[in-house]
Amino acid sequence: MRFLMRNMVTTSPVPLLRTPLFNRHLALGARMAPFAGFEMPIMYRSIAEEHNAVRHGCGIFDVSHMGRLRFSGTAGHELLERLTTIHVASVGAGTARYGFILTDSGGILDDVILFATRAAEWVLVVNAGNRRSVVEHMGKLEPHPRFFDDTESTGMVAVQGPATRAVLRQVMRGLPVPDRANRVIETDWNGTPVVLSTTGYTGEDGVEIIAASGRIEALWDSVIEAGAVPAGLGARDTLRLEMGYPLHGHELSKETDPWQAGLGWAVDRRNEKFTGRSAVLARENDKTPRLVALKAAGRGIPRAGNLVEDHGIVVGEVTSGTFSPSLQQGIALAYVGFGAASPGKQFSVRDRESESRRITMEQVLAPFYRTGTRRSARNAS
Repeated sequence: MRFLMRNMVTTSPVPLLRTPLFNRHLALGARMAPFAGFEMPIMYRSIAEEHNAVRHGCGIFDVSHMGRLRFSGTAGHELLERLTTIHVASVGAGTARYGFILTDSGGILDDVILFATRAAEWVLVVNAGNRRSVVEHMGKLEPHPRFFDDTESTGMVAVQGPATRAVLRQVMRGLPVPDRANRVIETDWNGTPVVLSTTGYTGEDGVEIIAASGRIEALWDSVIEAGAVPAGLGARDTLRLEMGYPLHGHELSKETDPWQAGLGWAVDRRNEKFTGRSAVLARENDKTPRLVALKAAGRGIPRAGNLVEDHGIVVGEVTSGTFSPSLQQGIALAYVGFGAASPGKQFSVRDRESESRRITMEQVLAPFYRTGTRRSARNAS
């Protein structure tokens, strides 16, 4: 569970929030923990079991903690172009697009995904821990920003894995789930309007579904009855790390920019209005640390905060590390000095507090694990 520490709050004067599926998690015996201000399921039986269910079958995650902000019309379009690095005009109805919200200096305030549900209607999905800061940021761009915060009135689940379509055929009979990634449809499930997108954070085929908070429990139950395995945030983290997907608060922050994270493709130059544009474009060729993928050459599990050394010289720091259930070895993402990174190079990764606890790791190209189904990328929770 160490992967959660940067997002967990052990003591807080503010009561933890609960998703509409909280009671379902308790009934399933989930191990609960604070995460980004919410009380969330870390695992139900074991991280490895839930991880493998998604890789080889179908899993379902509660992602209701993520923020869902709705925009519409000309005012919504203009605000989104000022807010995000996405060229909103090029995001056709029924599609999704990944992008960033940047600070004035070009740092990453949040990474987001935009659903264009229909003409001049959008849902912006933001990270749970950043929802308030995103709303505050909008207030700086526009004194009275026009949007609807649907986070509390709706729930959201992610159904992921190669068996997802077989499961959905039982739950949503006759629904033609789009074959391509990053597609969005509005449909009806047993009289309940839902938004379904072919997006996910696991690298497997899958969908994410938004429905009214009063109906999300019934949808959750139906998907599990059809064969999906409930999965917690622990498996969600190992799955995303095997794909090399970044997590805000670990790989992404206000101190890093998209170029460092290898995500410059999500800065759409056609959008000439977004906050931080001139600053982030000016940083494109800076010789700053770059995010790299590291795989253990032997035994040992790297952890966030471990130091990366090259011939005894500290050249970087691990931002996320875990034991890969699919590969059965330690893997990590780390920021390494611009001149020190090179595919195939070996580094020594050590605990900050102990010179003796070292792991030899090789720089490799992400993803660590190549899935047999469609890879669909999305923002982190």
